Formats: sequence, C-alpha cells, structure tokens
Amino acid sequence: MEIIDVNVQWGFYPHALIDASPQRVSSLLEEAGISKGLAISFKSSLLSYKEGNVETLLVSQRNPLLLPVLTVDQRDYPRCVEEIEKAKDRGFVALRLFRHFGERGMVLKEIFRLCANISLPILIDFVPPYEGVDKLPSIVLLDIPFEELGEAFLLLKQDAVCIEFSPFLLASGKINEELRNKLVFGSRLPFLPPPLRLKLIEEILPSPQERELLLGGNAKRILSLS
Repeated sequence: MEIIDVNVQWGFYPHALIDASPQRVSSLLEEAGISKGLAISFKSSLLSYKEGNVETLLVSQRNPLLLPVLTVDQRDYPRCVEEIEKAKDRGFVALRLFRHFGERGMVLKEIFRLCANISLPILIDFVPPYEGVDKLPSIVLLDIPFEELGEAFLLLKQDAVCIEFSPFLLASGKINEELRNKLVFGSRLPFLPPPLRLKLIEEILPSPQERELLLGGNAKRILSLS
C-alpha cells in the first residue's frame, strides 16, 4: 500500500528544540512505510517565503520522499501571485497557505482562482471563504480545529475538497461513508511521529480498502499524484 503524507515540515524550528532536519524527517517517513510526504521548509512558513521556497525545492531534489510544496505570504501582493504562476514549472506539486499569513480578503480569492486555472492544489490550515469564487482548485484542509469543523463540512460538499484525518474529526462522530472518500493522511511531522496516527487509523478502519483510500488513494486522486 502506498502511503502519502500531506502534512510534513522540516528545517530549523525556532520555537522548540527538535531535530527536524530533512534527513531525520525523511528517515522517519521511510521507517513508517510512507512513500511520499508533501513537505515544506520551516523557513518558508516562519521567516522568508521566497528563500524558503528555494530551500524546499533544493532539498526535495536530494530527498525523493519529500515532494516540494510552495508557500507565499498573501500580504506580499502582487509578488506572491508571481511566485504561484511559476510554481509548477519550478517543480512544486502544491501550494500551502497558513492561517498566520492572513485568511481573508481579495488576495486569497485571487489565489484560489489562479490555482484553479493552473491546476495547482492548495493545502490550507483554515477554512477559507469561497463565496464569489466560480471555480475552486483541489483543496486539502489541514489541522482544522473542532470549533471550525461545521464550516469545513460545508466546504467538503465540493468535489475537489478533502480533509486531513485527525482526532478532532474522529471526536465529531461524523466520519460516515461519504466522508471516508474525502479523508487523507497527515502525520504532522516533525511534531508528531507518523505511527501515532497510523495506529489510530488501523484501529478505527478495519477494512483494508477503506485504509487504502485514506492513506493514499484519496490524496492521489484529488491532488493528481502519480
């Protein structure tokens, strides 16, 4: 079974002493039997998105388990849009948007329209406003807290939207047959070791077919990964 992890970060993390080197993160993925991790440098999300994107791309070229993910700071408009326009040509497989870069406004809607036009999937850690956006890109909702799940379930009615499996989602009691076609696996490396969620998934989904969808099938379909 091919396992795809949609929630991986690596690099120097200034807020805690953790070993998150790309070599260590790659080793943890491999030890857990994970085939691919959609990954981003902490420099991209915490310091300089432009420098971090370069670092993400270079490291992924040396670590085949790490699929490079772009990020931008929506406040840096219009230069952030120029980064997205070149993303696929540079080799990035998705765009990741973070709550702390701003979750509202016209720039975000323009980014959604652009990503839909160039078929660039978005990984996003908040439920975005999508009213007025005529065409949505493929979207993966990551780390959505319990209090925002109602909004997330509304967005999940869209075909090309899926959500990372999490204890919050499990606690909601709403993992039904329809939602199982929308679940994807994310480990939250380096903050959590992959076996924690892998073991939980094995316990709640006894069917190999359901586990295969969650662990890789849904991500490959929605994110167009080969």
